[in-house]
Amino acid sequence: MLLKEIITSLMEDAKLYLHQIDDTQYTSTIPILSHSTIGQHTRHFIEFFQCLLQQVPKTIIDYDKRIRNTVIESNPAAAIQAIDHILTQLPEQTPEKEITLISDYGIECANCVEVSTNFRRELIYNIEHTIHHLAIIKIGLLSIAPEIVLPAHFGIAPSTVKHQLKAVASA
Repeated sequence: MLLKEIITSLMEDAKLYLHQIDDTQYTSTIPILSHSTIGQHTRHFIEFFQCLLQQVPKTIIDYDKRIRNTVIESNPAAAIQAIDHILTQLPEQTPEKEITLISDYGIECANCVEVSTNFRRELIYNIEHTIHHLAIIKIGLLSIAPEIVLPAHFGIAPSTVKHQLKAVASA
């Protein structure tokens, strides 16, 4: 499966809850999620993809410099629109394009790390990052909106799904 197909599948999974959730549920703080919201977690993984797509032409990626768009975290329809825009931009990219990733683990780049990477590797990172946030979102949804229907694989890494299937088959 191509990375773009995997990303499309993940984003379609996200759109499943975005089509079902109401604005109040989307923006309600959830104690089990350290008082964050479904909208904040959704915005977070969307903005990592947006950041990658916006910065890759400069050949430097710094996820800390993403735009924190509160409209995405407060409006499920805006999140869906942002996802659709990401999906239209992905085919235009060059997977092997060499880029430099900058990560700051201190204040004002006191602990900046620069790593050589490429667009394809950053897509893999964003896939893993999105799965992680979908797992958190699933916990939140089970807490505040158990009526929202999600697929069994939602927020579960493909390797875990394979392991679970193998365990069931051998039992």
